[in-house]
Amino acid sequence: MEKLVGIDFGACNIKIAHWRGKGARTISLSQEAGQNYIPNVILYHRKHDGEIEQKIGDPAKGAQDPENSVEYVKRKLEMETWTKNIPNLQRDVSAIDAATDIFRALSDRLQKKLNCEAHELRAVITIPVCSSGLQRSRIYQAARAAGITVEEIVTEPFAAMFSVEELFNGEERDAYVLIFDFGGSTLDLCLLHVESYDGICVEELASAGMSYGGIDIDAAIFSEILEKKYAAELQEIRSRDDTLEKAKSQQELRNAVTKLKESLFEDDDDERELSFTFYGSGQSYDFALTRDEMEEMLNRHGLDQKISELLDELFAQTYVQKDEVAVYPFGGTARMQYVQDVLTKYFGEEVFDGEDYELDEESIAAVALGAAHYLHIRKECDDVEIEHKIPFSLGIAQGAHFKKCIECVPPQRSLRIGIPWETLSKDDFQVAVYQCFADSEKAGIEGKDGAVYIGGVDVDRTKYQTADGVLLEMELSDSDHLWMIFSEVCDAEIREVERKVILLGNAKE
Repeated sequence: MEKLVGIDFGACNIKIAHWRGKGARTISLSQEAGQNYIPNVILYHRKHDGEIEQKIGDPAKGAQDPENSVEYVKRKLEMETWTKNIPNLQRDVSAIDAATDIFRALSDRLQKKLNCEAHELRAVITIPVCSSGLQRSRIYQAARAAGITVEEIVTEPFAAMFSVEELFNGEERDAYVLIFDFGGSTLDLCLLHVESYDGICVEELASAGMSYGGIDIDAAIFSEILEKKYAAELQEIRSRDDTLEKAKSQQELRNAVTKLKESLFEDDDDERELSFTFYGSGQSYDFALTRDEMEEMLNRHGLDQKISELLDELFAQTYVQKDEVAVYPFGGTARMQYVQDVLTKYFGEEVFDGEDYELDEESIAAVALGAAHYLHIRKECDDVEIEHKIPFSLGIAQGAHFKKCIECVPPQRSLRIGIPWETLSKDDFQVAVYQCFADSEKAGIEGKDGAVYIGGVDVDRTKYQTADGVLLEMELSDSDHLWMIFSEVCDAEIREVERKVILLGNAKE
């Protein structure tokens, strides 16, 4: 029996939800009671008998063995040639190796939790709006290599929308919805139109995103605040001779900074300074961080301006005005009072409907919950119509470069182009389709400079022997199906010859 799951493979944490009967529920993957997420980190641990044991989540992070660990795997998947030497393995591990090992461990846990076999797992995996085609492709490959059937890959804010129960409660509505998802590594925005009368119609109108999140804020707090306030203390900690101890100390300090930051923006305004004590080599070191210091640093980074500009970019893609939308914030970084103040300034006092905005455990897992719900809808519901934007422009190979055919922004559904006769030199020829994530038609087609191969169709040359030329029409019927319509041109007349389809949800590198 198929098990429908949504997987939020976040840069910092992983969350998974399962569709059960009438709703989606998070799956506890952690050893911590009530925690519905695990850190996205893997440890290659050598046991006493010499056997290598792979640990993920809290045990991996808690082991404080950075030399044999890989964290922030999601970001490393964007790097073309990233590798790390793992002493316990005595070899290099690539980002896709680490991701595959993590997905394999997740698959094992899911099989036990859901009492199923690997081949019964059906998943929707989420990616950031600004995710590169290379990252998308590698996540797909890693999950497939782990035995998980990937039904589709969708953007994180699009998935999060399906976790908003009030939009799917059967009430009649005609609303514009803006999902503001600010997590560990990215800020992702999605603007949708939700209409429900006889059925439900969900249309994605626009999306925007940037690679900046909680990870970047943590790093800035450390380098721009603590490094200056406590230079002597940090230098003393780093002066240790033991390389491993240095690495452990650095990891412990960064973990403490993250907890300190989270405590500052979770507490009320009366709590504006928090401290922690670090113990090392028989000594103790006191560190403190204030909310004012953190907010001043964010202002120097221009985070308020970056958020406003990204929102402007989103609305510029469509006709919707900002006073027409209902805003739903998600993600751990969205809990910061600083971010909420920026949203209030941009949208007005009513952006949170006059209520204090709080994220509970279920809300933090909104992307995974929504992905599971979305998969249920796509596979089992006939009264819901969904249309979402393609995440990248689409096109074909033209020599060694990418020829853009269907634009992502502004939304474009189809384009008819001529195929040069020189591409039809063989009896059978193939038209290769690519996703382009670089804003240039000069992007290379090898996945390095902006374009990633997603599929191709074979065409019988003999069907066009009498034609003066061949026309190709690329038509995007929905988020998954790209139709390739081939027509022959004879005496200025156009006659359709055949149609082929490429499934975009299963993009491969």
